[in-house]
Formats: sequence, C-alpha cells, structure tokens
Amino acid sequence: MWALSEAALGGVLHALRIPFTGMFIGGSAVIFITLLGVFSAQKGAILRAMLLVMIVKALVSPHSPPPAYIAIAFQGVIGEFLFRWIRVTRLAALLLALLAMAQSALQKLIVLTLVFGRNLWESIDLFGNYIIGQFLPEAGTLDWSISLFLITVYCGLHILTGLITGLWAPSIAAAVQNELSQNRLFPPAPQTDADNHQLSGRKPRPLLKRKGLILLGVVAVSVVVLSYVFPVFEKSKGMAALIMIIRSVVLLSLWFFLLAPYLTGKLRTFLSRKQSLYAGEIDQILKIFPLLKAIVKKSWQLSGTYKPLKRIHWFIVFSLTQLMTINNSNP
Repeated sequence: MWALSEAALGGVLHALRIPFTGMFIGGSAVIFITLLGVFSAQKGAILRAMLLVMIVKALVSPHSPPPAYIAIAFQGVIGEFLFRWIRVTRLAALLLALLAMAQSALQKLIVLTLVFGRNLWESIDLFGNYIIGQFLPEAGTLDWSISLFLITVYCGLHILTGLITGLWAPSIAAAVQNELSQNRLFPPAPQTDADNHQLSGRKPRPLLKRKGLILLGVVAVSVVVLSYVFPVFEKSKGMAALIMIIRSVVLLSLWFFLLAPYLTGKLRTFLSRKQSLYAGEIDQILKIFPLLKAIVKKSWQLSGTYKPLKRIHWFIVFSLTQLMTINNSNP
C-alpha cells in the first residue's frame, strides 16, 4: 500500500486536480509506516520496506524526480528510528507525522528559495502590497509581509495535517488488529481483463504546466511591468525581478537537463542492484496492484453503513484488512 500510494496516488490526485498532494501522500506514508511499526517487530523492517517502495516507484513511475525519493528515505529512516526506540506507538506515530509534514513543507520552500532567491519573497510582498493598496488605500502605506503570511499558512496546514494523521494512524492500526483477530476475511472480487492492465509510468508534466511556476512567473513579470508604469514600484525592484526570472530559468535548466538526470541515473543503478535481492517481494507487490480496484470497491461497500468521516476510517481499515489477508502465493 505504501508503494501504491507513492507510485500511483500522486497521479490520481493530480488527475482530480486536488491541491496539496504532498500532504495526502505524506499522510498515507505515515499510516503505512505506523502499521509496519505495529505489526513487525523485526529490526530494520521499515528500512527494508522503504527500499521496496523506492524500487517499485522507480519501476512504475520512472519519471519521478529525486526529491520524491528523498522524502521516502526521510520517512523510512525517521520511522525506523522512532518505532525502534519509542515504545509508545501513539507518540512515535505523532512525531513521525509532524516530522514528515515539516520535511515536506520545508523541502518545497527551500527549493523555491534556492531557485528564485530572496527576490521571490520580496516580489510577492511588493506585488501583494500594491494589490492591497488598490482596495484599501489606508492600508497601502503599511509594509505587509505577504510572503511570510503565505509561508505561515502553508506550514500551518502541514503541521495541522501532521497532528491529525499522527493521532489517527494508531487508531487505524488498532482497528486492523481487531479485524484480523476476529478472522474476518474479505475475499476480493474476481479479477477481470479490464483490471489486469499493466501499470505504466506517468509522463513528466511539462514545465509550462506546473501551475506554481506559472504563478511565480506571472508575479515576477507583473512586478517588472508595473515598475515602469507606476511610480510606487522602483525600477531597481523591476530589475531584481528580471534577474530572478533569468536566474530561475538557468537553474531549472541545469536541474532538469543535467543534475536531475544524473542523480536519477545513479539512483536507478543503486535500486537495480537491490532489486535482485527483493525480486520475490517486488513480484508479489506488482501482482497485487491489479486487485486493488476490487479491494477498494468491496471496502467502500462494507463501509457504507457509517457516517462520512467514520466511513473514511473504516474504508481504510477494511482495505488494509483485505489486503493483508490475500493469499500472497496466488493473489
């Protein structure tokens, strides 16, 4: 399930145009790592699962960028450490969720700052204050830090998600344990030809379709134009924004055409060496993938008697229980 969420969930969320996909994927990882910490007492089990997830992700979604693997590695290493040294499951899960969400938020902010420099945040402040001044002239004289507000809200959403996920994950693990103790088996529906399709990697999204970069580019270009139209914008600010655009184009070109392919190649080489060690487990994971549609359908039906929020909880519990009771030798 961890491998599925990393390899396919992002594509589903992007297709549905759901924002903050990183929080959903990171939250899912926290739940699955918590389950690993609860169900497996073997030393290094989470690290071993982390390698399997990275290998499957490389096979199913070969165009994934290196930062995605950094996030998986961070979650796996921190999860292994916390569940090994902290005996209280709820505390370990909460710390894991908070650290995973903090890493997700800070990684994106650090990347934006490295690519666009401090001029990005200054441009957002300048542009935001100009917009505020147009609607609230009395507030236009104040120097509002719009960028700090946006960063605070963005990080706050991640921390809130971490709190909710960290408190929720142990409850899911306990419910799954209870279902398994009652020997409740939920056989999936028969596999059909339509379900037995081969998973293929997602194509990389073109640079111009990355909404975040488009928005940043619009803000920067707007500052350049406004600096020569309205006296409130100093021309030096417009030049700084222009330099920011040039710098970002150069750095992104170096990343997408030079550094990222090199790092991805090195990572694939490393994972291909590990792949032979876990050939059996990887084969089982890939065989189970086509059955997940039937499992999800059955779980959604079983959870239909619950109210919306509780239905989500039991939908996840039933899905995990069905998955864990599949005959792995012949899924």
